[in-house]
Amino acid sequence: MPGYDVPYIGWIALVPLLLVLLTAEEKLIFPLSLPFGIIFSMGVHNWYPNIFPPALGYFLIFAVGAFYPNMLLLGIWLSRRFSGALSLLAIPLAWSAIEFVKYIVPVVEDWWFVLLASSAWRFPAALQILGVAGVFGLSFLVMMVNTAIAMLLLVWKQDHKLARLAMAALLAAALIVGIGGLSLPKAKNSFRVAVLTDMVYQLPQMRGLGNFAGLLEKKPGLSQALFENDAELTRQVAQEKPAFVVWSENGFADMSDQTSMAALGGLAAETGANIVVDVNWMTNNANTTRLC
Repeated sequence: MPGYDVPYIGWIALVPLLLVLLTAEEKLIFPLSLPFGIIFSMGVHNWYPNIFPPALGYFLIFAVGAFYPNMLLLGIWLSRRFSGALSLLAIPLAWSAIEFVKYIVPVVEDWWFVLLASSAWRFPAALQILGVAGVFGLSFLVMMVNTAIAMLLLVWKQDHKLARLAMAALLAAALIVGIGGLSLPKAKNSFRVAVLTDMVYQLPQMRGLGNFAGLLEKKPGLSQALFENDAELTRQVAQEKPAFVVWSENGFADMSDQTSMAALGGLAAETGANIVVDVNWMTNNANTTRLC
């Protein structure tokens, strides 16, 4: 996951857990998978206390940690009520379907739940499926590989049909990733990209300068402070001669703010880098659109 950056572990990390859950009594599935959910949530949502009051942030880490075991519970429940290919596909289908429903249902669609697909964010060959099946297709693929390995280990001597199906699923996943790898363009030239990942929004001195709910509620002092912070980081990283410097999610200005845009252009000229920033653009219907 982002922050740990070991992209291949995600394809096998859930195998030990699934080996336990697939052989456990149904009433034990949730309590057995709850430690996974909490530890997973602690790892990928450790920034919650930085954007919410600390007590609420830690509560949400554990609350969301209890959400993931329910996804596995549904998948195991379905898997035991089907046979053959459906038994194999039940867990990845349940997982990716719940991710998709959470994404489109009102209210919870904007809730910050890390998707399983995020585990492959530094695996370009696998990311090529995003153009066909989206992030939920990638979540399905990652979970299918974990499930197929677990089932293959459990049934390879007892159920030859299911074992063959699991092997076919693994071959299909390898084929998809392989095609993705072959489709990657062969770069003739290379360049560096620097990314700023500061948490300046959460600094107490920044919180005292304005509201973070939207651009129009920000005070000029906050916009200037955000710009100065990222400008200094840009000057530091410019020593590495990057072609692009990507700023973090600090929407510091509106695109129509000529003063801020001029300052940004001056910084780009000073550092010799193309700077990618998060700014806002007001549409004709007065809705604010985030624009990089």
